[in-house]
Amino acid sequence: MTSMNQEQARFNMVEQQVRTWDVLNARVLDVLHEIPRERFVPHSFETLAYADTELEIGHNQVMDKPLISARLLQELNIQEDETVLEIGTGSGYLTALLAQLAKHVYSIDKNSHFIEKAKTVLASLDIQNVTLSTTDAIDQTIENGPFDVVACTASFPDQVPQAVLENIKVGGRMFAVIGQSPLMEATLITRTSNTTWGQKALFETETAAIEGIKAVEKFTL
Repeated sequence: MTSMNQEQARFNMVEQQVRTWDVLNARVLDVLHEIPRERFVPHSFETLAYADTELEIGHNQVMDKPLISARLLQELNIQEDETVLEIGTGSGYLTALLAQLAKHVYSIDKNSHFIEKAKTVLASLDIQNVTLSTTDAIDQTIENGPFDVVACTASFPDQVPQAVLENIKVGGRMFAVIGQSPLMEATLITRTSNTTWGQKALFETETAAIEGIKAVEKFTL
């Protein structure tokens, strides 16, 4: 697909998919228009870069539909002076979008392949306010925290672990998908004090589970 066709596809994605799902934040729409999603998808999927579908990126992970990225950005309402933690770098596309909205993005992934690939693409787009590291959000302390905003790209089976919640500043917020297929819910979590967090259900969705967490077994009589 030519660059001209990709630009048209990007325009159509924003106007026909994203806007129609009540994503109306002007800053979010602007960055969706600016960032070339085709640069982040596997080469064999370039023609589907702006389609309303998940894309496999290897290692049992997927790239979310553009709509999900757009809603995540709108719900988090990121300000220019805020720091963001992204848990799950994946393709690096959401990383790029976050970087356009925030002061600095710290993006972590357990898989070094994703980190190296994202580093290359982000550098080619001259996106410099991102720190990438191969880190396990569950088992390792995350440097430079806590953060104003936390964006989780994989799902948690039952609840967000306490160790992950601690990465949110008081007054900060997190986007996370909670649940197991086929019942998963995008959730906005707000830290209201040192010891309390609020939770608001946003919409139903499905995405790959974060590695390293087992669901709590439910016993039935």
